[in-house]
Amino acid sequence: MKNKSPFRLQYAILAICAVVFVVCAILLVKTLNGYSRANSFYGDITLDMQTGEDEPSEDEEIPVRIRSLMESYRDIKKEYPNVVGYIHIPAISISYPVVQGTDNTYYTTHLISGEENRSGSIFLDFCVDPSPSRAKNLILYGHNMNDKSMFHPIRELFTEETFRKTQVEYICDEGVFIYESLSICLTDIEDPYYAYSFSDDAAFATFVQERAAKSRFPVEYETPSNLITLVTCSNAAGKPDQRLVYHASLVKIYTDFGESYE
Repeated sequence: MKNKSPFRLQYAILAICAVVFVVCAILLVKTLNGYSRANSFYGDITLDMQTGEDEPSEDEEIPVRIRSLMESYRDIKKEYPNVVGYIHIPAISISYPVVQGTDNTYYTTHLISGEENRSGSIFLDFCVDPSPSRAKNLILYGHNMNDKSMFHPIRELFTEETFRKTQVEYICDEGVFIYESLSICLTDIEDPYYAYSFSDDAAFATFVQERAAKSRFPVEYETPSNLITLVTCSNAAGKPDQRLVYHASLVKIYTDFGESYE
């Protein structure tokens, strides 16, 4: 009688491969459904704004477009009271509500509604004052998603033309805060880009100088009163601690009372 063991082994290997294939397919479908759900959810919470120039007309202290940002944000806030701000960067198509948790973990796996989802949310560091006028360094985190959502577009800031023309609009209870590019760099979690507390103005000025020095592109700047920092993973193979970090300087504030310059 012939030995059938080799054939049985082949069948066993094929069966295992089939099971692995089915499990991978299920996980892929689940992941893609999660991406779709997150994109649909956040797509329904985008700012509804009017187009127009950023300079006020003679009879208006605030441009129509800026006023519409404020009003749209307040509508979102009514529906989602846990929202602390809204990040809007037209040049690279980033536009998301911002939340803040009691740690820097929860919103990596939850939408702002509390629904569990791998896309997570754009969230403010839990240690940072949510007021962009009080926080010297307003630090926001978001995933670098494979479907190009969340903070994935930060990669585009490694193109010099895009970096130099980009302005960040941060809308919150206080008004609209406008920032201009200071630095874009590839770094790691050992780099203190996440510093948020400074002993005095000189310490903050030193921090700004260090961040500007790390930038892929040189910039001319005067030390701002405040920064906004956007952080995401690089997704580089074998480098889980590598980060893409973008800093921008506060240059203008719009409130209900009009505009002011930094």
